[in-house]
Amino acid sequence: PPPPPPPPPPPPPLFFFNQNPASEMLRSLVGSEMCIRDRYLSWPMSATAFSGDDLRMLNRFDDRQLADLTPNFSKTDTGIGSFGDVVSIRGLTNTPFFSSPSVVQYVDDVPSGNVYSHTASFYATEKVEILRGAQSTLFGVNSYGGVINIESKRPSDKLEASITTSVADYDAFSVSGSLMGPLNEKNTLSYRIGLSHYERDGFLNNPFLNTSPDFQDHLSYSGSLYWNPNDNLEISLSASFDDFNDGSHRLTPLGQDPFTLNSDIVGSAIQETESLSLRIKNSGDAFDFLSVTYGRNWELNPYHFDLDFSPNPGSESKIFQTQESRGQEFRFSSIEGGVWDWAAGAAYGDSEVEGNTTRSFFIPLPETFGFGSSQPMTTFFIPLFIIKSQQGGVRPWLEHGSRLTYKVRFFECFFFSPFIAATSACISPAFICHPSLIILSFSIIRLLNPFGNS
Repeated sequence: PPPPPPPPPPPPPLFFFNQNPASEMLRSLVGSEMCIRDRYLSWPMSATAFSGDDLRMLNRFDDRQLADLTPNFSKTDTGIGSFGDVVSIRGLTNTPFFSSPSVVQYVDDVPSGNVYSHTASFYATEKVEILRGAQSTLFGVNSYGGVINIESKRPSDKLEASITTSVADYDAFSVSGSLMGPLNEKNTLSYRIGLSHYERDGFLNNPFLNTSPDFQDHLSYSGSLYWNPNDNLEISLSASFDDFNDGSHRLTPLGQDPFTLNSDIVGSAIQETESLSLRIKNSGDAFDFLSVTYGRNWELNPYHFDLDFSPNPGSESKIFQTQESRGQEFRFSSIEGGVWDWAAGAAYGDSEVEGNTTRSFFIPLPETFGFGSSQPMTTFFIPLFIIKSQQGGVRPWLEHGSRLTYKVRFFECFFFSPFIAATSACISPAFICHPSLIILSFSIIRLLNPFGNS
C-alpha cells in the first residue's frame, strides 16, 4: 500500500512578520517562542519580539534601531536625542513636541511619558516587544497606535555577570554590563544592576571653534531589588538614571559643504531622566494581579543652538523643558487553562510639563520679533479597561474590549518680549482647561482555519 500522506503543517504562531526574502532570517532572530508564554501575546494581534541576545547580536541599542526589522514601525532621528522625534505605527503618530503619544513606550511596566522624553537604551534587557495596533485595553496609558514594551532581565539563583564593548569610526566607543544574583541562601532576596555608556565624535566640523559639534555622550545605569517570599509573589523596587548629551543639532546652511558649520555657538542637547517604581505581582489560583506605582522626571537643560548658523555673535536660542509623571496601574488577568481569557485594570496618571524658550539677536528687532515663553501643562487621566475572549472548537475566537477614560488637561502660557520695559514684560497670558470623557469599545470575531489564515 502507498505510504500515508504526511500530516498537515502546524498553524503558524500568532505573530505576523514581513513576507519578504528576509522573513526566514527574521523568524530565527525574533524570540517568538519566548514571548508566547505571556498571556496577552497569545491573543490574536500583530507583534514582533526580540530577545536580549538578538539585540546584542544585531548590535541594536534603542528602539529607533529596530525600525528596519519591524513591519509598519518607524521612528525619526532628529540628532538631538529624542527631543522632536516622531514615532509611527501603521501611520498613527505624534506631533514633535506637545501631543500625547500614539505609540506608548513601557519599560518594566512603567510608561516613559511623551516621545520627546524617551531615553531608554537596551542593556540588561530580557526582551523587547513591539505591539502594533491599539492596546487600549491592555495598558493604563491609552495607546491607539501601539506599544513598545521593554522588559529587563531578572536574577536567577546564581550569580550572573556580562559585559559588552565595541569600537567604531569617529572614535565611537560603547560598553554595557550587568550584574545580578541572590542576596541570601533561600534566594528570596535578589538584585540586578546595569550600566551603559556610549560616546563618539561628531560628523560635522566647525572650523571656527575647531570642534565636532554633533558629538554624543550617553550614560545610563539602573538597579532593582527583588523580594520573593513565596513562589507566587514578587515585590520589586527599581530605579534608573540617564544622562544624555547629544551636542549640537545637525543643521547646516544651504549652498556649502553639508558637513561644515561655521558657528560661534558650541551647542548642546542635554537630557536627564530619573525614575523610581514599585512593582507587586502575584500569581493566584483564580487570577493574576499586577500593581505598578511609578514616578519619572525628565529634563532638557538646555537645548542650545545658533539661530543664524554663522560666526556672528549674539543670535542664539535656548530651550528648557521638564516633564514630571506620577501614576498607578492595577491589572488583573485570567490564569492559564480556563475557558475564558480575560483581563481588566484601572490606572491613574498625572503628568506636568513646563518649559521656556529664549531667543536673542545681535541687532535689536521690533518687539514683535522678540520671543520667550513659559508653557506649563498638567494632564491627568483615570482609565478603566477590560478585555474578554473565548476560544474553543477548531480555532474560533470572540474578543471584546472596552475602555473608559476621563482626562483633563490644563494649559497655561505666558509670552514675554525682551525688547520692552520690564514693567510690562508679560504681554499675553492665557489659561485653558480641556476636560474630556472618552469611551472606546470594540468587538472582534475571528474564525481561523487549521492553517492559521483568518
